Amino acid sequence: MIGKKNPVCIVAHPETKAIVSQSKNPEIGYITLCQIISTISKNNFVEEKARYTQIFSNFNKLLETNYIAGQVMPGNIILVEQLEPFTHPKQDVKMGGPEGNKIPLTKNGELIYSRTRYIPEGDQSSTIIQHDNVAELRALYQAAEAAKETEAQELEI
Repeated sequence: MIGKKNPVCIVAHPETKAIVSQSKNPEIGYITLCQIISTISKNNFVEEKARYTQIFSNFNKLLETNYIAGQVMPGNIILVEQLEPFTHPKQDVKMGGPEGNKIPLTKNGELIYSRTRYIPEGDQSSTIIQHDNVAELRALYQAAEAAKETEAQELEI
């Protein structure tokens, strides 16, 4: 629950079941880490969601580590948000909206960039930027809800 620190665990690739996966560069590999994060919603409900991140290194070195699925790692996975790109301006843009119709989230007209990061020690916390394109996002959700209602009515006919 809230205040309880959930462990960071190594997870296998969902399709290949491999612990160490290869990136587009055959010399580079990565492992995936997961931590369950508990938050309080705007309606005062406890919500738990999985937060994932990857750790990259030389592929062969990662294989030599003999990591296993479920292995607990020290530390936390944090969320880092900023108004400058981490690397490329088209990567890591924070998105919001209904499934199939997501839009970039902004602060004062600037894109928000969001990335998870593994912190093995210390008590560094997430840096979250609240978006302010709320009206645009609300209109998308309302349009999606209206489309669902129309579809439901058509099914009844």
